[in-house]
Amino acid sequence: MSSRVLLERYYRAYGHVVVRRGRRLLGTDADGQELLHDVFMTLLAGGEPRDEIATPAAWLYAIATRRALTRLRNARTRTRILADQLAPMLDAGSAVVPGRAAEVADLLRELPDDELAAIVSFYLDELTHDEIATQLRCSRRHVGNLLTRGRALLRVTAPELDP
Repeated sequence: MSSRVLLERYYRAYGHVVVRRGRRLLGTDADGQELLHDVFMTLLAGGEPRDEIATPAAWLYAIATRRALTRLRNARTRTRILADQLAPMLDAGSAVVPGRAAEVADLLRELPDDELAAIVSFYLDELTHDEIATQLRCSRRHVGNLLTRGRALLRVTAPELDP
């Protein structure tokens, strides 16, 4: 039996295990579904060797746990780094008060990835709209829309951080 057919069977039989694990560790149904997709795309690409001792459910459970914990670590690290670097820029030049980086990190966690990438590229990397468009593989106009939406989300969440 081909590995693709076997993975398809595993998806049908054990996908709910991965979704449940993702929901438990990451917090939402959407995150659980995204983890399911991530795990099986990784497996289709040959990214995780099959542990012959473990049952398929235990193997998928272990992979889902590792992937979810990696997502959590990456998100924390990314927002901490961005907050440390973006807080002064979003604070309009005034000194960063203690705790401000954590506040900005919480706000950045709420931004969708595209808006976050545009905000970081514009404010942190000081790229032009054309450079951001090349980086994100989209039009210059779309970059402007992403920045507008990102700023609007920040304004709604924390008006005092108006970039």
